[in-house]
Amino acid sequence: VKKNDDVVELEGITIGISLRTVYNFTAEGRNYKEDHSTEELLKKGKEYAGTILKRLRERDQLKNVPVVFALYEEEEASSKVPGQFLTKTMVKGSSSSIGDWKDINEKHVLFPSKEAENDYFEDSQIFSDFREEVSDYFPNFVGMIANGFYVDNELQQVSIDIPIQFRSQSEVVGFTQYVYGLVVEMFPDHYDVEVKINSMDQQESLIVQQAGKEEPFVHIYE
Repeated sequence: VKKNDDVVELEGITIGISLRTVYNFTAEGRNYKEDHSTEELLKKGKEYAGTILKRLRERDQLKNVPVVFALYEEEEASSKVPGQFLTKTMVKGSSSSIGDWKDINEKHVLFPSKEAENDYFEDSQIFSDFREEVSDYFPNFVGMIANGFYVDNELQQVSIDIPIQFRSQSEVVGFTQYVYGLVVEMFPDHYDVEVKINSMDQQESLIVQQAGKEEPFVHIYE
């Protein structure tokens, strides 16, 4: 934090600890894989946070600096969705020990998927209907996926990737206009929607509808 024109002081530190659900390693020339449950990751992550805090407090300049720790669960490398934060805690500047942790209820969900269909049926149905409308319009449609981001089981943002093989720039413009209309018509306005339209080797256009806004933003790349 800037105190005056020439002086800044450290007011706080945030440390994210990233933990792997799948750990790949090599030993004696062979490849191995270990799976770790969320419970295991939470236990180990909290242990690591305690060790890191102890090391920080051994430094004179960090003895009284507040520290926030957050534990992040990585998905395996092949996953189509990113990981998620599990829990966080704040340690006051005068403290050398960690108290209570606060759970973070965030989740990334892939559409289409069994998880989405079973746990978030209404959102899954909207995506399915949207996908069908796109498929009916464009014969070269080859499929699309979406990533829904949930906080406390409420959808906050959905990011959609549509891969299309275009023959001309006019096709890009026409298809983007069509998808724009679908976004306005089919998606509720209480969460963000981002649609990326891609050809085989580049992004062609972008549509972004922000929560609460009447009209989406559209950009077509030259």
